[in-house]
Amino acid sequence: SNPGQYEALLRRIKDFADASPAGSLTRSMLILDNWNEWGEGHFISPSAGAGFGYLQAVRNVFTDCKNMPDYRTPEVLGMGPYGPAMPGMARP
Repeated sequence: SNPGQYEALLRRIKDFADASPAGSLTRSMLILDNWNEWGEGHFISPSAGAGFGYLQAVRNVFTDCKNMPDYRTPEVLGMGPYGPAMPGMARP
């Protein structure tokens, strides 16, 4: 999925959780999977392809968005570039 599709899914999940009984675990906890499962093809960590899109989707759905996080990348900060984690792996 792309960040827009992920945000739509999160909104459906939030609607489901909000409709759950008060005090239920479903209403008070959500586990987001996975931060960086690059090899399996699912992640929400920042990437060259999606930028901070997946994290912005989480922020859009679950916060009131009154502050602006620092979305600078390592390259903008004069760090990197970083290569693949393992020899032979493509860079994300």
